[in-house]
Amino acid sequence: QYYDALRVAIRMGNEEVIPDLLAECSEDKLMKKQMCLLLGRQRINHEVEGDDDEEELNELIGNEKLSEEFLKVAQDLDVMDPKTPEDIYKSHLAETGGFSRRRDASGAQVDSARANLASTYVNAFVNAGFGQDKLMTPDNDWLYKNKDHGMMAASASLGLIQLWNVEEGLAQIDKFLYSSEDYVKAGAALAVGILSSGVRNDADPTLALLDEHIRGDSHVMKCASCTGLGIAYAGSAREDVMELLLPLVEQENSGP
Repeated sequence: QYYDALRVAIRMGNEEVIPDLLAECSEDKLMKKQMCLLLGRQRINHEVEGDDDEEELNELIGNEKLSEEFLKVAQDLDVMDPKTPEDIYKSHLAETGGFSRRRDASGAQVDSARANLASTYVNAFVNAGFGQDKLMTPDNDWLYKNKDHGMMAASASLGLIQLWNVEEGLAQIDKFLYSSEDYVKAGAALAVGILSSGVRNDADPTLALLDEHIRGDSHVMKCASCTGLGIAYAGSAREDVMELLLPLVEQENSGP
């Protein structure tokens, strides 16, 4: 009944009763954990205080173990092998598939910006959260088969591939924040936000990494960093993030 009461409270937007519901459920620890998982799933930025298990409960609300548990389920289901866009397109089954690439006179596939961009998105979504793929994580070759916004999408796709895995994901993305290409750096800023979406971390690396770029001179980096922060902290009602973004919103001449 406590779990159902919490669901009703969330649906009604009555978050003030959350501490009382968790306190009343003190005897049933498993139910309390389930309630915290619900809060995490709904991105409710609540801190448990004064509980014997507050550290564990706050980890559940902050989705800190989400990547670890997701990968455990993937291993149990034996679906860890990375997939390629071609596994989805299955263009080999039809000579004129809608997503098949153009071929030159010798029959070799010809790269096109639109086809590469489509493959970047498909690859990111089909490998979301698995931490590995066959385009972006082995090396950087795929990144440089794109231009401008295509490069931005490719580097941003790492955030989706490494979804929720903040520590390992940031290690892979960080190097792109120092690229000489503005679009690659902007994509990396987006990747940081996507990667951290809904995950609460005591070190707050997303805010630390994107703060300096929001204050920088590059317009594309400002836009990407603002969007990254919005994705990472959506629903958190964090006042420090609001204070960082509001001055940019209020600027009269905020265009490129």
